[in-house]
Amino acid sequence: MTDPTKYTPRPHRTLEEIEALVAFIDARIEPLRIATKYDGEERKALEALANLVHYVKGLAKAEIKHGDDPSNEFYALAMAAWKWKDHPDWQPGWDPAV
Repeated sequence: MTDPTKYTPRPHRTLEEIEALVAFIDARIEPLRIATKYDGEERKALEALANLVHYVKGLAKAEIKHGDDPSNEFYALAMAAWKWKDHPDWQPGWDPAV
């Protein structure tokens, strides 16, 4: 068990961290979405993912506004971004396992 007198909780995730993750995911999705057939299933899936990413960003903003830590929202976005962990723009601080 962790000694409570020595435990320092991680600082709250910030809106800047959330926005950086969203921008990273958007940059991966948008070129693919544009390249797909307008009424195709791939485009629908990519648009659904983009909408979900921005919805989670909105949830994070609400958490921050209420003074809460948006760690759950950060984790959800980091899990989506994890698929591109080999991309040069990936940030080690986004690792959802950390």
